[in-house]
This record gives sequence, structure tokens and C-alpha cells, in this order.
Amino acid sequence: MAKSTNDWTSRITGSAYSDHTDNKITAPHGKYIIAIQATGESGSIDNVVVELVAHDSSMHWNTVAAAHIGTNNDTVDGAISDAAKVVMDNNVATKMAVGHFVDGVGVPYGTTVTALDPDGDNPKEFATSANVTVGNNKILYFTNPNDKDHGTGGRNAGDGTNISLVVGGGYYMGRWLSVQPTTVDGAGIICYFGE
Repeated sequence: MAKSTNDWTSRITGSAYSDHTDNKITAPHGKYIIAIQATGESGSIDNVVVELVAHDSSMHWNTVAAAHIGTNNDTVDGAISDAAKVVMDNNVATKMAVGHFVDGVGVPYGTTVTALDPDGDNPKEFATSANVTVGNNKILYFTNPNDKDHGTGGRNAGDGTNISLVVGGGYYMGRWLSVQPTTVDGAGIICYFGE
């Protein structure tokens, strides 16, 4: 059996360094930033990303949009404890279809939507193929089973606090068009370009 490898370094076609927020790094046209590495004192978290623009914001983490959020999502209206029916904040027919995958904290992997408004009395209710335990106001994600490229649960890296890149934490992989760091003296980032 052949040994599986992940030799991303053979795809590197160039690199750039930045240590200042006024120096945004942009990938060469037709190529991407395929990896980012933090530099500075070992273990430091002084390297912060202000803006990170992905080639496809639905596929790679970035500060423009949340990647991997499924086909749609909605918020649970009332806690569910080990049950196969869930009530959402909105009309479920606008958010999902029978057969869509359901994901979120407390939802077993592979759970699907089996019915919309299963009792015929609440257009905000749907039935699941497995029992779920989900807290009130928690987000559930719904994915069309034909979508084999997107997962769920992603968050916009620009929401809330900025992302710190830890020195010695390895390489951050993706396909980005540009990155703008904000750093302190003695810290910075190296961006590696590739296809």
C-alpha cells in the first residue's frame, strides 16, 4: 500500500512577508495564498488577521463571510430533549426540504428531515430521522444531500474578536486572495502562493 502524503510545499510558487496593517498581501493574479505562517516569538499570539479574503468564501474560512454553513439555517424555538420533532423560529418550508441533512450541537451525524409540519398544525415544525437534544435559540443547519462540498457550522472569522495566528502553531491552509495583518513589533506573517 502506498503511503499517503500531503506535500503542499511542492505547490508553492512564491511567498511574501508582512508585519504591518498598512501592508496587505495579495496573491498573484491567477494564483492564491495557499498557506499562512505566523512569525515572531515562539507561542506568541500577537499576529492578528484584520481581513482575510477567500477565493470562495463558502469554502475557506475568511473575514468576509461564514464558510460551510449548509444550504440554510434557522434558530430553534424552545429546547428539544431526546425528541424527533423540532420547532424553529420560521416557516420550515422556506429553510429545508424532506431529505435535507440536519446538523448542529446535539444532532447525531447523518440525521435528515423526514417531514415538514408532521402533525399538520405548525408550519414551523419538522420531524427528524433521529432523536435530537438541542437548546432553545441554538442554530441548526440544513444541507441539500446533493451538495457534497459544503459542511456546516462555520462562522465568519471577522465576527467578534480578530483571529490570532499563533507562532509555532503550524501553517494555516486555504485558498485566499488577500490578507491584511495587524501585528506588534517583532511579529509578522509569511504568505505562501500557489495554485
